[in-house]
Amino acid sequence: MRFAQKLVLACSIGCIALLAGIYFYSNPAQTKLPTLHFLQQKAKNRKPIEIDFKNKRPIVLLILGQSNAGNYGEKPLVSTTKKIYNFFDGKLYTAQEPLLGSTGNGSSPWIRLGEKWLVYDSTTPIIICPIVVGKTPISAWSTGEC
Repeated sequence: MRFAQKLVLACSIGCIALLAGIYFYSNPAQTKLPTLHFLQQKAKNRKPIEIDFKNKRPIVLLILGQSNAGNYGEKPLVSTTKKIYNFFDGKLYTAQEPLLGSTGNGSSPWIRLGEKWLVYDSTTPIIICPIVVGKTPISAWSTGEC
């Protein structure tokens, strides 16, 4: 199995596990979490891409957390590079804000981080895989509700 295939498999398993937990969450009295359908709606207007990394090992940023890790910033960034990708629901997309896999609709620091890395190393592709549920209490994460 090639590295890219292993990466897609590992990220898919992680995303499926998180999204399944969100989807089957059954106690809305404490926190109303988004469903898998809600997160997939954000991807409707985006076209998945296929990339052959040609023996280049991409940097994978697995982003987990609450709103500070997600798309809750004020000024969305329009990326100027095609070397930063967003992994969501088993597919790769060119990264743009709001990132897929996060519940917010604003901006995040992750594309900016990728662009800073590309200044240092312009040949390595970067894949951002956010698993972010904003507006959730710490207790929801520590008890397995997220």
